[in-house]
Amino acid sequence: MDVKTASGPLVDVVGRYVRLQRRGRISEACCPFHQERTPSFVVYPDHFHCYGCGAHGDVFDFVARAEGRQLGDVMRQMRNQSGVGATPSPEARARIRLMQEAAEAASNEPDPYEIVSPVPAGVPPLWQGGGQPTARILKPGAALGEALSSQLPVEAVHEYRGYHGELRGFVVRTPRNRRTGKKGAHQVAWARNVRLADGSVTEGWTFVSYPEPRAVYGAPLVTHAREEGKPLRYLIVEGEKCQEAGQASDLARDWIVVSWVGGSNAWLRTDWALIAEGDEVALWPDADESGVGHATMVGIGQHLIALGCRNLKWITPPPAVPNKWDVANAIRDNGWTGDRLRAFVAAGVPWTGAVEPPPRPKLRQSSHWCPVCLQSLPRGKGFSRLWSRKALFGSAADFASSAR
Repeated sequence: MDVKTASGPLVDVVGRYVRLQRRGRISEACCPFHQERTPSFVVYPDHFHCYGCGAHGDVFDFVARAEGRQLGDVMRQMRNQSGVGATPSPEARARIRLMQEAAEAASNEPDPYEIVSPVPAGVPPLWQGGGQPTARILKPGAALGEALSSQLPVEAVHEYRGYHGELRGFVVRTPRNRRTGKKGAHQVAWARNVRLADGSVTEGWTFVSYPEPRAVYGAPLVTHAREEGKPLRYLIVEGEKCQEAGQASDLARDWIVVSWVGGSNAWLRTDWALIAEGDEVALWPDADESGVGHATMVGIGQHLIALGCRNLKWITPPPAVPNKWDVANAIRDNGWTGDRLRAFVAAGVPWTGAVEPPPRPKLRQSSHWCPVCLQSLPRGKGFSRLWSRKALFGSAADFASSAR
């Protein structure tokens, strides 16, 4: 018998240390290795993973970490005395109990706001459009002495709706910060009983974290397809911009395009159960040199399989595209429409497990990227003349035709 299973399934071993909540083939709990208010610790049939602190491994890793012992010692003990290593020690029980009590105490504290969903009719608009900033947004997390509200510069505002089309709030995308080089994405909802650092309690647009489990981004499309009896073919993309671009394209004839809110680290806060029931599910990751987006999509794929997804496939971005290239770039910058989009998605391969990111050559500063042939071209040989002298494709109409 495999020593890993001699003490029973992994979920049983972990369940001796923490209280687990079953969700299909997986179980969830607040992580025993760091303090948190909402569960991010997931036990799969063959491994555990915490999407909050990154703890990961098999039964040996879990017992070693929970007991504060060396991995080799745990493995030897569990081999020699099957099951002994999986019996919680008094010290481990006490340490985990203290962490759980602290988490429960934090969860019992009054919330700093109460989200009103759907957004009430007649409230002031969050954003008037154009180049204006948002209305003032309350900051319940601000410390005393800091500003209690702020306005955001706007790059895009995305509506976040539930499965029945109800408006739950917005995701506000801000332009790239000139100092840090990073863009912002802020969850904003109408809230009441907002407790501010000066002791006041008010209501208004508020920086929030949406309640969990969250509906997918694009949830009304899921409901509509189910009610109409349409084929449930889901295309999962990264981010609100990609979901909206994909759903507005010819892809919507064959696919229901969905995403999630909260960024790459927040996908587990979304309820993927309905998506896992789909007739077909495809994952389209960004071409991300950092590997973060790739790892996120791999995690979603593993999660969908654990939820019972039977027909899952993976779409690999072309190898020579720029960093962060995604479905929105394919449509907006490369002019992909109709047949080309559908052919690219159809070329996805069946899911076989963890997918290794393809080697992607970094474009040198002296290179340009051709949006039609998807190749890196040396500076001055093609791309730079594409617009100025039209040497590569001729007229703008010729370029548009070639791009498709």
